[in-house]
Amino acid sequence: MLRKKPIDKSEWPPGIWHQEPDEEEFESSGYNCLVWRTPDTGHLCGYVQIPLDHPKAKSDILDPDLSVHGYTTFSEGWSPGHGETKKYWWIGFDCDHLHDLVPNPYLKLFEESWDGYQSFEYVKQDTENLAKQLKEIANA
Repeated sequence: MLRKKPIDKSEWPPGIWHQEPDEEEFESSGYNCLVWRTPDTGHLCGYVQIPLDHPKAKSDILDPDLSVHGYTTFSEGWSPGHGETKKYWWIGFDCDHLHDLVPNPYLKLFEESWDGYQSFEYVKQDTENLAKQLKEIANA
């Protein structure tokens, strides 16, 4: 697991987020994937790790070719050590858009516009869908 300590949810209102995991690493369509809850607002994010030679590596954050919740909001390289050459590229999305309900509503500005909470299962499925799209692009 990536997290050093669990997220303190004691001041969050009742909701499914109290029973959900805060992160999960898994494989889908041959790629490493991650669902991650942010500790501040508590919203979930989904990420897929691709090799640097993938056609979408080093792509723009807002990629119109990829269909995910909202839009892609993360596109960045990663290396195992500080200053080392990037080894992988991560593409991802988050569930903290204008109409998303977040577990810690005290940090959300537009309460009247909430459409609903994007659950852990929803984000995992959308991450798997992103991995499938990335595999299809790599195989094209």
